[in-house]
Amino acid sequence: MARYREHPELLYLGAAPPGMRVSHAWVDPASFSVDYRGVREDGFAYVGLVVRVPLTPTPRCPKILGKGVTCTLDVHGEMRLVRELPGGGRAVTLIRRHRNVEVEVASQTSMNPGYAVS
Repeated sequence: MARYREHPELLYLGAAPPGMRVSHAWVDPASFSVDYRGVREDGFAYVGLVVRVPLTPTPRCPKILGKGVTCTLDVHGEMRLVRELPGGGRAVTLIRRHRNVEVEVASQTSMNPGYAVS
């Protein structure tokens, strides 16, 4: 934590989403990340939170999107990337700027944990 005194904004951490528990948390030189996993055993749920120095001047959708992938960028510069997964699941990534950091939240649900993407 001492190395984040210069960048305290990288230490945002919210409560675990309903039905989730903290699985793993780590600090890198320019980011703070937390993985959450579902508490139920009958399905697969994942949420990942990354707070980092912005990767690009402004969020932008990838130029090439794979099959079953959509990306939207709203007027506020918030990006939403949705991937349809085999077996009926969905992975959603939201990226927004908060003050001088970029916050990425990725979530996924699937009834088949073999299709996990993280």
